[in-house]
This record gives sequence, C-alpha cells and structure tokens, in this order.
Amino acid sequence: MVKFIYRIVEIFINLFYGRVGFIGEISKNSCGISTNNDISNACFLYTIRKSKSELADSNKKQDIDSIVLSFEHPQTNQKYKIVNAYELYQNYKDKVESNPKHSQLEIYNEEVIKQVYSDCFENGEYLHMADPVLNVAPDRLTENQKLSEKIDREETENIIKEALLKSSDLITSENETTVCVFPSTNVNASMITVI
Repeated sequence: MVKFIYRIVEIFINLFYGRVGFIGEISKNSCGISTNNDISNACFLYTIRKSKSELADSNKKQDIDSIVLSFEHPQTNQKYKIVNAYELYQNYKDKVESNPKHSQLEIYNEEVIKQVYSDCFENGEYLHMADPVLNVAPDRLTENQKLSEKIDREETENIIKEALLKSSDLITSENETTVCVFPSTNVNASMITVI
C-alpha cells in the first residue's frame, strides 16, 4: 500500500517535472534550473512516517524550522512535511572551505544530515537506500551551491504539495509523509524512499 502511494506521488511529480522513473530522477530543468551541464538535478527523498505521534526534537536549531513546510490535507487531515535540506548546503560549503583539512563527510553530517535526520531518515525501514545521501559527502561544492540557489522554493513546494494532496485523494493514509529535497550534481541521482 505504501509503495503504491509513493508511486502515485511519483506520477503526479512526473506530470510537473517531466522525467521520473520508479526510483527516478528530476530533470535538470526542474525547479527553474538553467541547462548548465554542471548543474544536474535535485534529489527528492520521501519518508512516510509510521505514526502521527512522532514529533521533531525540541532542541533543533532555529534554522531548521525555516526550511520545513508542514501542512495537512484539507479533508483527511493527513500530515505532510517538505524539508528543504538544500538550504543547509551553504553552511556546509562555508565550513569545508574554512576547514580544508577536516573530513568533508564529518562536516556534511554535522551541517546537513544531523539537522534533518529526525524528519528525513529516523525510523526509516529502507534506510540503506539512502546510503548515497547519508554517507557520501557532496564534493562538488560550488555546483551544489549554485543548484541550491537556483531552486525556486515556492514553486517546488507547490508542485510537491499538489502531488501529495492529489495522491492522498486517491489513497488516504493516517501516516505523516515527509519529502526532503537535497541538491545533487550527480546525473544518476535518484528519488529515494526510506519509508
């Protein structure tokens, strides 16, 4: 059932972005991004929460609240979150540049992954599928930052929100669904479901 819901969300996103496979990728022109070959795509990560009762840590940094859009389905009250993780990449890039001898993976984990882990990955049944996002530090810092800057947050959130609401109209669920948006300069990057 969850995979079917995920597939319906993918289909609706495909209607707007044009190119999404079962675990597909968003085309480089999505989100209003230029066709510069160095800037490839955005990686979307879906997390479907197991219960409504899971709450975010109260000790999250204030910045995290500003990158999360929470909303409910108007008829079913199903809860959703869109986490714009790409907005954390400037901090990551700045830290790497100011600490060139420090492990990029450690900085990435501290500046990006730890900030969104509870929303995007915690209790994920298929967490291993997110290994490229969790355990590989992006090394094309300038390209990732350019991509992050060119993503039209409002347009991207509206498209994801519409896809989630339409899929929920077809198949209702009581589970909270979270979509996390990460930049990726890897042309082979895929949408990932960790459920």
